[in-house]
Amino acid sequence: MKKKTLSVLLFVITFIATYTILCFALPGAKMALGTTTLDRIWVAITCMALFKVVVSLVVASIVGVLSMIVGKRE
Repeated sequence: MKKKTLSVLLFVITFIATYTILCFALPGAKMALGTTTLDRIWVAITCMALFKVVVSLVVASIVGVLSMIVGKRE
């Protein structure tokens, strides 16, 4: 049970980290000069959201499965 909890925790952390990196690494939509910081963050999060979710799910799944495989070896 402890190994599954660790795997799920690694999955969630990796998903959030990957999504955040993609939010600020990929060029976002054009923004007006007078936008606020919250507007910029919202555009970064929502721009190409489906692509970011799919990539984040793949990366997080790989990390989650690898942690389970490593846990079975020990």
